Amino acid sequence: MSWPVATALLFFAAVIVVDILLIDGLQQRQERLLESQRQLAAMADQQTLLFKELQHRVANNLASISSMLRLQRRQIERAPETAVAVLESADKRIELMGRVHRQLYDPAASGLPLPEQIESVVAQAKEVAEATHVTVFVNAVDAHLAIDRMMTLMLLITEVINNSIKHAFADGDSGEVRLQLERIAAGRLRLTIADNGRGLSSDPQAPVQRHRGLGTTIIRGFAAQLGGTVAIDGTQGVTTIVEFPEDAG
Repeated sequence: MSWPVATALLFFAAVIVVDILLIDGLQQRQERLLESQRQLAAMADQQTLLFKELQHRVANNLASISSMLRLQRRQIERAPETAVAVLESADKRIELMGRVHRQLYDPAASGLPLPEQIESVVAQAKEVAEATHVTVFVNAVDAHLAIDRMMTLMLLITEVINNSIKHAFADGDSGEVRLQLERIAAGRLRLTIADNGRGLSSDPQAPVQRHRGLGTTIIRGFAAQLGGTVAIDGTQGVTTIVEFPEDAG
């Protein structure tokens, strides 16, 4: 084989190799572009879903605040002289609701077990109420609840704790509140919150009757949202028992 022919063959071989490499590179680039497009489409779908979920949650929270304010407005209509106290109570409820919302929807805290979530919410309820004189003990199973129902449960817990702080230990008396969340049957939970405070008045003319107050109305509303039932016993301190279904795991 002459030198010019060998050179030509080598040149054509080099061209073929370069073409193959270029085609392979273009195919890989096209595959990467297609994968990027699929990822972008998936991210767009996820963002749309998250936005809709956020709208739903915000709407639920605003509806809860609206319902609470309507109830407190009725209090003011019945007793205008209590307006300042009622507004202060509403302010604390809304602040606590905001704290609970931030905690539950914080991605960094999304993997926390339910008992730790409850302990954190209880601590925040005490902080908002400035209740250093009250000790709360928590004993809870790690139940499975969807985020919306967990939000409702936490708000119910804070309302019961707040009721105890406000009424059972109204004069700054030291006391205890014991919270227990247990699984009583497959798919069924029982929340028990008991304080060792002054209990309920049996006098229908008493100025404060916790079993008929706004707090109890709110508690019953949250229990209904959980699909549960409420029982309140005020013979020795006050014990609030809420039974409700657990979400399927």
